[in-house]
Amino acid sequence: MSIQEITKSKEPIVILKSSCAFKKMDNSILHDAEKVRKNIKQLRKSEHIKNMNTFAERLKTNTKLSDNIVVYYLPLKEGEKANKAIDAFESDNIISLNFLRGETDHVLVITDEKLAND
Repeated sequence: MSIQEITKSKEPIVILKSSCAFKKMDNSILHDAEKVRKNIKQLRKSEHIKNMNTFAERLKTNTKLSDNIVVYYLPLKEGEKANKAIDAFESDNIISLNFLRGETDHVLVITDEKLAND
């Protein structure tokens, strides 16, 4: 049974409640469990931006005028595992990050010094 059949609406509003915030789910992904999982994973993680192309792509996805993009710079030493450092950063700053995730879908982490300076 689909969401539309349950709600008797052609365009139901589905809200995902998490520890971070309430987020409206896009109706186009509700029939695909993998897309729903990907969306949930994206909402709870910061995205690691490693180069200017990825950063530009994320800026292009910000099409809502009311949305913000939050960018953190984490100076990592050469050879340090970026994902572990980002996970540690997220766990140390969970309260402020959860607040930000309630306001935006775009929480980005830059680890490259040159990219951060540009």
